[in-house]
Amino acid sequence: SAVFLDLSLDWRVLGFTAAVAVATAVLFGTAPALRAARAQPIDALKEHGRSSSGEARTGLASALVVAQVALSLVLVVAAGLFLRTFSALANLNLGFDRDRVLVVQASAIRSQVDSAERAALYARVRQAAVAVPGVAQAAVSVVTPVSGSTWQFTIEVPGGLPIPERQRGTHVNLLTPGWFATYGTPILAGRDFDDRDGAGAPRVAIVNQAFVRKFLGGANPIGRTIRQAGLQKEPPLVEIVGLAA
Repeated sequence: SAVFLDLSLDWRVLGFTAAVAVATAVLFGTAPALRAARAQPIDALKEHGRSSSGEARTGLASALVVAQVALSLVLVVAAGLFLRTFSALANLNLGFDRDRVLVVQASAIRSQVDSAERAALYARVRQAAVAVPGVAQAAVSVVTPVSGSTWQFTIEVPGGLPIPERQRGTHVNLLTPGWFATYGTPILAGRDFDDRDGAGAPRVAIVNQAFVRKFLGGANPIGRTIRQAGLQKEPPLVEIVGLAA
């Protein structure tokens, strides 16, 4: 998975820019030419004191120069800010190794596989991917990082920081074992998901450092519990078994 900007040419933007450039050249080139054409050559050679109309024209020209310099300065500053933002995005630490990850989107919604059997189907897909020569790790998740798609739940953390309900939203993903190893995200404490966390086992979660800072004030999260809030039926507690970078 990679973060990039689409720098391909847009012909509509290019055509608009060309039209504005031509109109600007014609407008600001024609006006001085017309003014020069109305002047008599003999008068242009004479030295006179500035008249009130000459001062007015000079003031207008000075104002145009000031406006041009101001607009140019704004464009230069905006371009510098854009380059700095682009550099920051290109070098941003996303929390995973983006250089060696291949992302494939698969959906079984339109297939003939029963919904109860889809988890087993995705497990077989993962096993088949691992068996491909050259594949070091493979995993399945509901949400792909930096894809623009997210799940967000409102949660409760018993014994955690007193946070208002409207600020207790957190992004959630559903993963198979090996997901963190596949993306190159280190587990800093506790353990990764494994086969013991399959269907019928107690629900467990892995949280990241941002979660720990927000909900636990930086305290050790291993062994703590969380629960989804805002549901009619109180859901079971989920134990935190790992801390990811």
